[in-house]
Amino acid sequence: MTANPNPVLVGIIAGLVTAILMAAAGYASLFAIVLTIAAMISVFIAGLGFGIASCLIAIAVAAGSTALLYSNPMSFVAMTLLLLPVAVMSYLANLARPATEIGGPNTAMAWYPLSDILLAGAVVTAVGTIVTLMIQPDLGAVYATLADMIIAMMREIDPPMPVDADTRVKIIGFFELLFPLMQSLQLMMALFAGFYFAMRILTASGRSLRPREDIRSSLRMNRLSI
Repeated sequence: MTANPNPVLVGIIAGLVTAILMAAAGYASLFAIVLTIAAMISVFIAGLGFGIASCLIAIAVAAGSTALLYSNPMSFVAMTLLLLPVAVMSYLANLARPATEIGGPNTAMAWYPLSDILLAGAVVTAVGTIVTLMIQPDLGAVYATLADMIIAMMREIDPPMPVDADTRVKIIGFFELLFPLMQSLQLMMALFAGFYFAMRILTASGRSLRPREDIRSSLRMNRLSI
């Protein structure tokens, strides 16, 4: 007889794995999105397979480990906001009610709609991204550094090219618009991929509470979701 894994232990292990993968993603920019997806899978496995408590423990351990690694208390807040959509999506994904309540058969269960799960993740991601950017004290310096890198590349390609202060300001404004959009896009890609692969892993291992579904037919988003 196989003993069920302790949800607390699963959460701790998932949190440590997530912290390691996210730290590696910060150094290996070429594989950042792959490592971020792997980190999301780890937390999703805890949440979808072992309950919301295990997921919250994983997030707390990942955030605490990251804060210790970088010796920065704000890293705890940033990592918590980054992983909070995983907890929301995991909680909603495990919600179900008898199908008879909505006119279905007696033997079936009606699970929380996949489209609403993804929409909730998108909303929490948007709020988390805004808060994360607002608490960054040197975000303007980051934009300025990126702008200087672009200007240096432009001058290397075409030395006679005139690049004045106005051009630098426009490039900084471009990054101010593009950076939040790209960050949110990457997070949503990582969340969706993490959810999908975690469900596949849990289904294959028999640990999934939610039955596998056809994403192409289930994922019908409201037109306002964009």
